[in-house]
Amino acid sequence: MTTDLSELKILYLIKTMDIGGSERFTLNLCKHFARLVKNVTVFSSGGVFVEELNCCGVNHIENKKASSKKLNDILAIRKVIKDLIIKENFHIVHCQHRIFVTILNTLNLKNVKIVYTANNFFDDYFQKLIFPDIAVSISKSIEMNLQDTLLIKGSKIKNINYGIHLPYKNKEEMEESRNKLRKEKLNVKGHNHLTIGYVGRIIEEKGIFRLLEATKRLFDSGFDFDLLIKGNGQDIEKVRQYLRNNSLENKATLIETERDINNLYKDIDLLVLPTEMNEGLPLSILEALARGILVVTKDKGAITDVIRNGSSGFILKKDEEELEDKLKYILLNYDKLDAIRQNGFNIVEKNYSLDAMLKKYEDLYIDLIESSMTGGK
Repeated sequence: MTTDLSELKILYLIKTMDIGGSERFTLNLCKHFARLVKNVTVFSSGGVFVEELNCCGVNHIENKKASSKKLNDILAIRKVIKDLIIKENFHIVHCQHRIFVTILNTLNLKNVKIVYTANNFFDDYFQKLIFPDIAVSISKSIEMNLQDTLLIKGSKIKNINYGIHLPYKNKEEMEESRNKLRKEKLNVKGHNHLTIGYVGRIIEEKGIFRLLEATKRLFDSGFDFDLLIKGNGQDIEKVRQYLRNNSLENKATLIETERDINNLYKDIDLLVLPTEMNEGLPLSILEALARGILVVTKDKGAITDVIRNGSSGFILKKDEEELEDKLKYILLNYDKLDAIRQNGFNIVEKNYSLDAMLKKYEDLYIDLIESSMTGGK
């Protein structure tokens, strides 16, 4: 049986469309399927990517309660989502958060297939309360987590690696670009000047203040580098206050919003994500590796599927003093670490292609629709 995607209607449920990994993942899916299917709609609380959704023909329904954890708000959006699905007759509802799967499971909707993408590790009781038709992991370690924690059949759990746009055709082109950027910096600064970067949500759990404290001590010790922070979040004002209180405003730059992926990583030589969260696989890590940027991060979630300590990046296991020591080592030895950068690039090139990911989601959606037509479950 060959299914025509052109009549398909897809609804994506996500808490926000602000800058973040699951948000950019959803944006990539929407941009792709908007060219192939009849109707692509996103239900969220809004964010910086809404304008881009509209430009590529995706319907966006904004509801501020979509990101709320309050029971009354969840019950309110339950009715909104039910009415929306019935009115538009969606074939596939693709959820980026567990709460939406639970809501859908209570609606008793017919002829609707529920897809859930697991962007993070979970081992709590709530995992026993979600029953999607298909649960998709974004990396191998998360697939194992789903197999261990969900009550659905193992055949309903699939792995489709996150995919990112690869800005370079091969490792040689990447190296040529990195060398050009390094020469441009050398001309401006007059010496081997590096930029340490942070890209992502600005919340304490992501380790932003651990990074600030480590870099402050390095600045105080006489190390000369730039600190570039790009993102937004509930602790952004605390970060601004920290920079002011510690006289770092001339050494650190804070940029709230940057939607262009290439500009997001431009000038960064070393990406640091000392997260304490139950991460999945942050897109920022993949995007940095694809640009020849060294990565320092923690052993969380699926990060070690990609970052192998001393081989494709650096993994922190101890306290903030270890972060300071690791940054000091990289600042002093950056030009000797080309092999690590190249290994990171090779892993992403081989396993995390955007084109490969999109093709697998096409196949997944087709399989679900064909299964529905033949009465399969």
